[in-house]
Amino acid sequence: RCREAYCAGYAARAGWDPRKKHGLLRAYETDRAVYEVLYEARHRPDWLPVPMAAIERLAVRGD
Repeated sequence: RCREAYCAGYAARAGWDPRKKHGLLRAYETDRAVYEVLYEARHRPDWLPVPMAAIERLAVRGD
């Protein structure tokens, strides 16, 4: 739901839909997930499995 809301809002504002650029969207999502891994590793190591699961989903899903 968050992804859809983000993309819909972005499309409404930017005039193009990031859902149509699958590689670009996946790169952005992966970048954010890596940022979250680093943040959690430094500040809340117990939460590290959350962004790691996101990276795994992105790697396996491939969309």
